[in-house]
Amino acid sequence: STIIGSGAFGQVYKGELDDKTTVAVKRFIRNVRENFDQELTVHREINHKNVVRLIGYCVEGKAVILVTEYIPNGNLCDALHRENFPIPLNKRLRIAMECAEALA
Repeated sequence: STIIGSGAFGQVYKGELDDKTTVAVKRFIRNVRENFDQELTVHREINHKNVVRLIGYCVEGKAVILVTEYIPNGNLCDALHRENFPIPLNKRLRIAMECAEALA
């Protein structure tokens, strides 16, 4: 498995479903079950073209996993904070508006 990201809540792997669909598999560390529950709730409530689509999840024993659509080239946070390739203000504003649309 290829690790494509990591953070305070766990690691994200690039995976593949039986039908060859590429997915992101987020494995939460054991002590952040509350964060998993919150993220799952948000994904269930939001269905928008600007939000990563939830494909499935698994809670079995100590394994807490979220499977989402795979988006190449990293995540939005990394893109917004890259110093070697800054995003122009007009594009940042468009991204902010699209995020607001998704949450409305």
